[in-house]
Amino acid sequence: MDELGIYGKIIRDYETDGFMTSNGGQVCKCAIRAVQLADGKIVLKCHFVEDTTIVLSILQKENSVVSIKGDIKDTELTIEGQIFLTNTNIHTTTTGITIDIIIIASSMKVVGHRTEFTDSVRFGLTNFEFYGNKYREYPNGGGAWDILSVNLEGKLVEIYEIQNHKFIMESIKSQKSIDVTCESLIPLTSLGDLDTITDFVDNLCELLSLARGTKINWIYYDCYDSAGKKVVSFHKNSIVWQYVGLPLIDHRNPKDTVSFVEQTFSNYLSYKNDLNTAIETYLDAKRETGFLEIRALKAVVVLEFLNSKYASRKDIDFILHANKFRNVRHAVIDALTEQSKEIPFHPKILDDMILKINELNRFTFRSILETMLHEYNIVMTDVDLDRFIKIRNSLVHKASFLTDNYWDEYCFLLGVLDRIFLKMLNYNGSFLDITNKFARVETPKNYGQIK
Repeated sequence: MDELGIYGKIIRDYETDGFMTSNGGQVCKCAIRAVQLADGKIVLKCHFVEDTTIVLSILQKENSVVSIKGDIKDTELTIEGQIFLTNTNIHTTTTGITIDIIIIASSMKVVGHRTEFTDSVRFGLTNFEFYGNKYREYPNGGGAWDILSVNLEGKLVEIYEIQNHKFIMESIKSQKSIDVTCESLIPLTSLGDLDTITDFVDNLCELLSLARGTKINWIYYDCYDSAGKKVVSFHKNSIVWQYVGLPLIDHRNPKDTVSFVEQTFSNYLSYKNDLNTAIETYLDAKRETGFLEIRALKAVVVLEFLNSKYASRKDIDFILHANKFRNVRHAVIDALTEQSKEIPFHPKILDDMILKINELNRFTFRSILETMLHEYNIVMTDVDLDRFIKIRNSLVHKASFLTDNYWDEYCFLLGVLDRIFLKMLNYNGSFLDITNKFARVETPKNYGQIK
């Protein structure tokens, strides 16, 4: 049995001789096998025949390893950053002992000795499903519409299906798993541009995650020169989650995905700090990893967060200016103190009531939500708004739904979130309405009408 294959599906595999360096500067020779799994994890096996006494002393300390390096033909493999020693096996032989250590790393880099010229970079994306809008001709004849071409602020991004894309997607869906399904190709003039490009791809992945309703991220990139030779590979243990089948934008129509990403990219950057937190929690609310009540409660948290951020942006956190409310506060404290003499309170009760006075100067959750929905032109009847508030209150205070129709209430909450996200991003186009069995809805004709 493959010793590292038991941890998951291997997508990259490197073997070399090299050295492990401790934080005390000790260097130990070892044979290295390093792999990246389909879920992003980077796992190594280091085999020590020499320097075993030093290795044993290193193992006695926490966070004792600072780097692992090795040469593979004309490239150098480097493991740095967070390095976690997991399993250690010590074998006794007739000539001494050997030691095997299994290690989990946060990142891994493989760099060619000559990397002066670069032409493009490919990022491996997990769990992204799409139909292409660009035809690719195969070298031996034929071809397929398996490229999704997107132009974002003058930067052309082409996303290619990897080999067996459809089979991999079927496997991901059936097993609710994680795998690399495609690679995004971006022009690259120099390695110095990589930080800017990785930030760009991070932003793209966040929007694609929102579109598909499931976490999409990159776990490696490969840089190529003009001759198509790979000169740098970087592998990252990224945050990836199992596949979720609750999309917002239909993958079957390539125009929908392209339109969504191209329309919303600049608006997303404007709200990025707020939206990243909201989108990640929204995706977590869709994950099938807990009771539906807990998932719905996470959706409520997103709405509370967006409501609060909206109030801050519009300066409607408070009803009265602090200076004006100060007089009101003093008057209320005086009235409560006087009443405490007529209706004897325990001093602690009076203190608790005084602490709550500031809440009188805050607009209600409902009031702010109504203002936000009105500005975003999201149609919600008084009956539906009452229903929403009651569901929210039941989840917050009782961790339970309002009725026995759990799925309907869950979808109702997500439907409100979907519309708020789309309007914040200023998107006009088609989306899948979770409140109406994922019917494809056009905007802005009936934008925001919640079923």
